[in-house]
Amino acid sequence: MHILWLPSWFPTSAHPLNGIFFKEQLKALSNHGLKIRMIYPDLRRLREFNGINLIDNHFQKSFCREDALEMVFFHGWNLYPKQIKKQKEAFIKASFSLFQSYIKKFGKPDLIHAQSAFWGAFAAKSLSDAYSIPFIITEHLGEFLKGIALSPIDTCWTTPILKEVFEKSSKILSVSNAISAVLKKHYLPNQDHKFDIMPNCVDTDFFKQRKEKPKDNFHWISVSHLTQDKNLSFLLKSFSQVVKTSPKTCLSIYGDGPLRKQLQSEIQSLNLTGHVRLCGQATREGVREALSKSHAFVLPSLAESFGVAYIEALATGLPVVATLKGGPKDFVTKANGYLVNPEKKEELIHAMIDCQKNIDFFDQEAIEQEAKQRFGVQTFVNRHLNLYENLLTKSPS
Repeated sequence: MHILWLPSWFPTSAHPLNGIFFKEQLKALSNHGLKIRMIYPDLRRLREFNGINLIDNHFQKSFCREDALEMVFFHGWNLYPKQIKKQKEAFIKASFSLFQSYIKKFGKPDLIHAQSAFWGAFAAKSLSDAYSIPFIITEHLGEFLKGIALSPIDTCWTTPILKEVFEKSSKILSVSNAISAVLKKHYLPNQDHKFDIMPNCVDTDFFKQRKEKPKDNFHWISVSHLTQDKNLSFLLKSFSQVVKTSPKTCLSIYGDGPLRKQLQSEIQSLNLTGHVRLCGQATREGVREALSKSHAFVLPSLAESFGVAYIEALATGLPVVATLKGGPKDFVTKANGYLVNPEKKEELIHAMIDCQKNIDFFDQEAIEQEAKQRFGVQTFVNRHLNLYENLLTKSPS
């Protein structure tokens, strides 16, 4: 069984955290003995173009091996920053060039597994047509939850093409039921048999770390990019009301992004300086340490395609206060947290206050165990092994 992954984005030296979960998932599968490799066209943004970066990206290919994982990259530039159709064509062209080098070195794969539609799935479909190799798709893109596929789905030029891509795929996986429902409605209605759910995984053993919690204050933690869709201004305004009820409460926000200065200003204007800290970007070890010293996790995003940050918190045994829009609806229950409408401040305030009052109700060990059983690495590996075996057994090739 020879599997080739084709992600739509992936970590590179210039952007080491971009799609880091793809890399971790691939390593998990390859380290468990699966014959799986990856190709990725790295087409960097032109605004990053300079003489030094041209040395690293001059339209060359490279081979890389990390542990048992073998990867082949194309290092180029996005020459069409304002021409989306040409970007698609460039990604597909680079994928073909990579694939030709790939099969010379490794042979023809039995299955291509595209990660997300734009543009991995488009390239996978083109390769499938040219080489008669079946392909499947796992969709991660949160924009689908907003009814957007580059532009509104109903009017987007990609919609009829994407319908054809989905139609020709052997399976359409989604990281959550919420994304799956959107894809079924807009692209392949009445074809439920083609869809399935494939959640992301978390190294739950890595995050299982017990530390003594502070006894003087209740410590909340949030981990996310500091962007509009994470709804952190809404969180700060709600938290200012929580503090009035529970003065010995604090919140640490880990992550970085374009809203950092704005959030810092809001912290001051809401008189939260002594209660809220913007901690900046942290390593995985740093996040683990912070989670282990906190009482609960909160993130009222406008929508989440899945929500890896919530799973990392659950793997540490923390109850979570999560958005009800998107992925968290699949795994947040009364036993491990709260689901809130990210547009209703009173719901978030009530959930946080209730969590603080009833923190001893939550069984930390049970929360950890459920996270491992549902989203741990071994579960993820077993799901993929079963998926690939079933698909290739049924494949006429």
